[in-house]
Amino acid sequence: MDAKERVLAALFLEDVDRIPLYLRFTSEVFSELLSEYYGKLGSKENVNDVILLYHALNQDVLTLWPNIPPYEDGIIIKHLEDGTFIDEWGVRRMRRGGLIWNLEPAINSVEDLDEYTPPDPLNERRFDNVIKFIQMAKNNFALIGVIPGPFEAAWHVRGFKNLLVDFRRNPILANKILSIVTNVFIEIEKFLIDNDVDAIMIGDDVGYQTSLILPPETWAEFIKPYLKRLIDESKKRGLPVIYHSDGNINLIFDELINMNIDGIHPIQESAGMNINYLSEKYADKICFVGMIDIQKHLPFATTLEVCKNIKRIITTVRSYGGSLIIGPTHDIQPDTPIENIKALVNIVLKYGKMTI
Repeated sequence: MDAKERVLAALFLEDVDRIPLYLRFTSEVFSELLSEYYGKLGSKENVNDVILLYHALNQDVLTLWPNIPPYEDGIIIKHLEDGTFIDEWGVRRMRRGGLIWNLEPAINSVEDLDEYTPPDPLNERRFDNVIKFIQMAKNNFALIGVIPGPFEAAWHVRGFKNLLVDFRRNPILANKILSIVTNVFIEIEKFLIDNDVDAIMIGDDVGYQTSLILPPETWAEFIKPYLKRLIDESKKRGLPVIYHSDGNINLIFDELINMNIDGIHPIQESAGMNINYLSEKYADKICFVGMIDIQKHLPFATTLEVCKNIKRIITTVRSYGGSLIIGPTHDIQPDTPIENIKALVNIVLKYGKMTI
């Protein structure tokens, strides 16, 4: 099997020659690994560097990120004298400590919607790097296009606390904003599909470390209908869909399964997502993606502990006939020893060569 065949088979709950690897790194870790393997500096924004390192690591997945807030900077509309800037949603933001902080929302009332213009989803600058990666890497990896989900984008535009209050006090405004952001993302999703990605990942963090950010009933009423539109757009074109949310999403797991998604990422054990329970209940329904904890395990474990943990995850899921694409629960951080990353790869290559 090549990488694309392997990943698609896993997502469709079919036999694979080995468990697919989906590794993610910060820029610092990427550069360190490239130096470790090839003795050269490089960047994960450079396609040739990515192909080089990913082949060394037996990586199967390449994620493609269109340039759009809240995930990326987006197309900046205006730089302000105080060092802040207005992004293309109309949100005032600033950079500090390597992070981007939201300072002022774009929409403060229903009246603001009368003159509100959302971003152009097909702006050429949005896909420059995406197209480059597709053209140069499409024969090497399974290409997964990433789009934001409705909740994260809506609170980016409206403000986090404001949107949560809107669900109770101003549902009309909440639904209008959710509709606006979903319409933008559907056009971006269509573009990715038209340019031959192999799957779509919808990222919409709705979980804290111990529970959902909002009540499951509120999620089902406000977020689910718009998420379903994004899922259906890919499914009607024959592409599998992976849903991403960090944190504890146990309370909506059944809902997600019933929405016809193919994979859930990242199954965060440190947030109370029990792999044994989830495998027993859902192994015949969904592909588990991720699962290797980067908060409490990967940075601090010995290489032997890393190997034992990954064998436990694989054994657990496979004992129920389940399918998995294995990797870290988020970007591997600079505090993680390189030897642990190598151990992760080696044990998956060795222990993951089995069929469902």
